[in-house]
Amino acid sequence: MTKSSVLDEIDREIEEQKAPIAYVGRVGILFFALPARDHGHTSVPTPNEFYDQLVAQLTSDARVKELRAPSSGENELRPESFSAAGWRQGRTDGKPDGPHLHIHVASFRTPILMAINVPQRLQPQDRGERGIPAEEYWVAWDGVQLLVLWDRNATEHSLGYYGGFAAMEIISDALDELGLSPRNQPCGPYCKYPFAHQDLLVAPAADTSKVRLREEGRFTVRIDCPSEPDVLELAHRLSRSFSLTVNTFAKMRSFGDSVSGTEIKARRELADLLQHQYEIARTAAEPFIRSIRLRWKNRGLRRKMSKGVARLWMHLATIERNQRHCIEGRYIYDTSAQRQGIGLIFKTEYPQFLNSIDTLEIDTLRATVEQLSMRVDTRIIAVATIAGAMSGALVGALVTLLRPSGAA
Repeated sequence: MTKSSVLDEIDREIEEQKAPIAYVGRVGILFFALPARDHGHTSVPTPNEFYDQLVAQLTSDARVKELRAPSSGENELRPESFSAAGWRQGRTDGKPDGPHLHIHVASFRTPILMAINVPQRLQPQDRGERGIPAEEYWVAWDGVQLLVLWDRNATEHSLGYYGGFAAMEIISDALDELGLSPRNQPCGPYCKYPFAHQDLLVAPAADTSKVRLREEGRFTVRIDCPSEPDVLELAHRLSRSFSLTVNTFAKMRSFGDSVSGTEIKARRELADLLQHQYEIARTAAEPFIRSIRLRWKNRGLRRKMSKGVARLWMHLATIERNQRHCIEGRYIYDTSAQRQGIGLIFKTEYPQFLNSIDTLEIDTLRATVEQLSMRVDTRIIAVATIAGAMSGALVGALVTLLRPSGAA
């Protein structure tokens, strides 16, 4: 027997000894923005009050069969600031997003655990039975990370597309009832899938002491983990193991979304400014008589350009500030993701995220803004100088006219 065949035999024996996969799971990012309590709005509930109201709302949902959640006094609510600049939460009042624009998010040290039951007929039907893997789900949600498990053998379609969607809907409904807007982070601006693209195949075993992840297939990750008294406790254990990595990724992604979204807005506005500049140059090149109509049509363009350049500088400040936060978050993420193979959860999303940030080229954007800024500023200075000269000449003429005859 050759050495390679011996190794193959050993690999087969190890494979046969692996614990069977009992559950399928998915990890998503679902958070909500706490209302601001500044400017004297003391009537706004505190984060602790919101948490207790949220637990009460979930408890009253008929789809929630069991809920385990400590009171706010026994739980620790950890405040976080996520960036809100860019295309996703852009302003609608015409003002640019500033580099400090953010939302307040609360995560819970002890996640809310739920056993939910949603009949198949109440789940999305557009993919038929193959899209619905179960009716019963076990959920752990810490305010940011949403972990959902279901029995692998509940149906023959254990990896159904809509697995876990019901949990996200129940939490979102509760947040909506409290006037809190749920926010989900898919893998990119054009993706509608609300979970990480890697499905988790969970294999609890009595002789396993730690949670370990390893790649099983292109879109599947195997999790070997200790057994727990029930599935909710298993969800709790896994949620704790993933918490730092998932929460860091969520926060980092908020900064990354701001960088990408702001860069898109900046380039669109830059294109508009260049068009304005072209119109001004075209008007100046025409003989005066023929340019009168164009001058009337393009009146106010220089003022728009001045405001536009100021907005572009604000966009550049937003991009650079959020890039720095991305770099800081990346170090924490890379360190935590290496432990136990947890980074495999975002095996698809993380490389896409890095590519969107690392390939961003703002040097040319900055150089163009600098050129536009100098031209706009030069024009403003020239106009101010001419206006000053003209006003000075006018004042001199008036003084001459008003001066008494014979005065020196």
